[in-house]
This record gives sequence, C-alpha cells and structure tokens, in this order.
Amino acid sequence: MQLVRRSRFSHAFIALLGATCAWQAQSDSYSYQLVDHPGTADTLVFGVNNKGSVVGNGFDGLNSHPFVYDSRKQMYTAVAPAAGYFDTVVFGINEAGVMVGGVDTSPDGSTSSGFIRSKDGTFTVFSHPDAFTFTQPRGISSKGLVSGFRDVSDGSTVGFIFNPKNGTFVDFIPSRLTIPQGINARGDVVGSAFLEPDAAYPGSPPGLYGWLRKSNGAVSYFRVNDLPTRARGLTDSGLIAGAVTGPAGTAAFVVSLQGLPYESLTVADADLLVFPGNDFTFAGGIGNSGIVVGVTADPSGTSHGFIATKAK
Repeated sequence: MQLVRRSRFSHAFIALLGATCAWQAQSDSYSYQLVDHPGTADTLVFGVNNKGSVVGNGFDGLNSHPFVYDSRKQMYTAVAPAAGYFDTVVFGINEAGVMVGGVDTSPDGSTSSGFIRSKDGTFTVFSHPDAFTFTQPRGISSKGLVSGFRDVSDGSTVGFIFNPKNGTFVDFIPSRLTIPQGINARGDVVGSAFLEPDAAYPGSPPGLYGWLRKSNGAVSYFRVNDLPTRARGLTDSGLIAGAVTGPAGTAAFVVSLQGLPYESLTVADADLLVFPGNDFTFAGGIGNSGIVVGVTADPSGTSHGFIATKAK
C-alpha cells in the first residue's frame, strides 16, 4: 500500500472501495458533508486537526492534487507539490498547520520518501534508514512527532515514530501490513496490522487488527464486532476512529479502549458511521471535538471525502 500517482497507493485504496455493499442500518447521531476536490474525479481524505483543517488529495487519473479544506469556512486551499519530485500526497496535519505526506522519488512511483511541510510551505524530505523502497508518514502530533511506516525487502512493513528534532526513529509492530496513522499530544499512536495466528492472543485467528500503542511502548490489540479492523484516528482523550469490513461492507467506528493487551469490542450496526446512500465509509481521522473525516464511495464506485459531525 505505497503512495504514488494513481498507481500503487490510490489503486490499492480504491480497490478496497469496490469490494463492498451497503449496510442495512446507519447511525443518525452524525450529520455528514461531502468533501470533493474541485476538478478531479476522486477525492481521498486522511486527516483533520483540532482546528477543523482537513487534508486530502484529489486524483485525476495520473497525479494527485493535495489540499487543505477549512471545515469552518468551507474553503479549499491547494498544497503546492514539492519541487523536484514526481508526485506529492498529503496525509496529516497538526494544529500548527505542519503537514506530513509522501513524494515519489522515481517516475514510475516505485520508490518514495516522506516529507514534513512547515506552515510557510518549506518541505523537508526524509527516508527511514532501513526502508527498502518507501517511507510513508501518516500523522503528526501537536509536538511534531511523526507516525508512519516503511517497507522491508520481503514485502512486509514496520511502523515508526520519527522525531525530526533529533532525527531518530522508533520502530514497532512489524507485520505483513502495518499502517500507523493517528498520533495524539501524548505520543500515543493507533493503526492496524495483519497478524499471524496467536499473535493478538492465544488462539487468535490471522488477519487485520486495530492497535493502540502508548507512548511508553505498551500495545493493545483490538477488533470491533470480531471483524477485520483498521484504526486510523486518535484524540487526546483516547477516542479511536477507524473502519471494519464484513459481509455488509465497510463502515466506520468511534471507540475507546481500557488498555488491556487485547479487547473485543461490540458496536451495534446502528452506531456505526455509514454515509447515507453510499457503499463504503472509512474513517481516516478524528479531532478532539469528535469530528470524523475519511473516505466514502458512492454506488458508482467514485470516492469522496467526508466530514461527520456529532449531532448535538
């Protein structure tokens, strides 16, 4: 699941959109708004900060068009691509307006590096020293710590936290597919991993599990409704946003954990987030106010960003 031009990254995500059908029930405790980048066919949204700034990318079939959407003013601002690279994709933003994402370092998108973009538009491109072909940052905390993952020569991935102040990486949770994303002010991180049998708990089946890694290194694995689970967003209070995929399709959730090594959570279908009338709802981020952002797909398979706001 590497980023890149409408090839590995966007196709991998959009392939996930197509393998779904509609949920029969949906939460009426949220109001929904579409986020569609003007002039592009598909829009993918990944992150939101606590000021309501949403980051995503429009795709026109060849290149990505990164943007920031001000959810309060309902305004789009284009993010100029990093000079000297083949494509630029934005994944996360913190309260200071600092963004993280990735750039293609080869014309075919087979190699890529991460970047940190300061508020003044300056890009700092970096790679994990042990990355095989790519380094992909996904989130940035209010203190500037960066969460992300890199690949290994055998095709697996490893999560990391990068501290740009001293240039150090902390690696964690290697698996067939580890994707960290949300990181809060404490330095806690959430994500997902494809675990082997018995890895989550004795007797656990293989597959996708969500996880929460505390800043002290303690890890809690979890599943929602015993379904393949991906965690993507995390608030300072510990609320986790993500998505589950089952026979009825893919729907988003918001949950919290007790901190046990493994937790099996139950969320009623009526409490899952499902964009009205659409086939797919995948949460990518959550703000401290409870605003949830992510990607939804309509019946034609076109992807859109969305914002879900808790009803008062």
